[in-house]
Amino acid sequence: MIIKGNKVDLIPITYSDMKNKEYMAWLNNKKLLKYSNQRFEKYNFTKLKNFFLKSKKNDNFFYKILTKDNHFIGTILCTIDKNHKSGNLGILIGNIKFQSKGYGMDAWSIAIKYLQKKIKLKKIYAGTLFCNKPMLKIFKKSKMTYETRFKKHEIVNKKYYDLIYYSIFTNS
Repeated sequence: MIIKGNKVDLIPITYSDMKNKEYMAWLNNKKLLKYSNQRFEKYNFTKLKNFFLKSKKNDNFFYKILTKDNHFIGTILCTIDKNHKSGNLGILIGNIKFQSKGYGMDAWSIAIKYLQKKIKLKKIYAGTLFCNKPMLKIFKKSKMTYETRFKKHEIVNKKYYDLIYYSIFTNS
């Protein structure tokens, strides 16, 4: 199923995408992932394949982000808890040429709408480090509400940062 936005389309990620060298490079780029706990991982095809298979088995929302001219620029993943009708949403705009230009915001917004209307999630939540200003901007622009702060929770470059969580609820 293709989810269409203004600047991007979301397309389910496939097994063959796990062999994409550009995607693998993003996941192994410590600078790109400086605010993500993925920065502690070293990805290879086997590890990525296992992550994909686990995500598929759990019926998570795992999509690639494509520009309107079909350029693969990132991924968006929602780990879904069916029992509670909630999901933890995360995004990676791996191609730095497309960062801070509205592509992530468009992907985030259409993912939230889809998860609320088609998957019927009651709550979507996400967290980031307080120093990750672009992600905090996305949370606020998408009308997510501040939930909590874990003070000095994670270390980046030998400095502690607070972990912030935001959420959005379905109006029903």
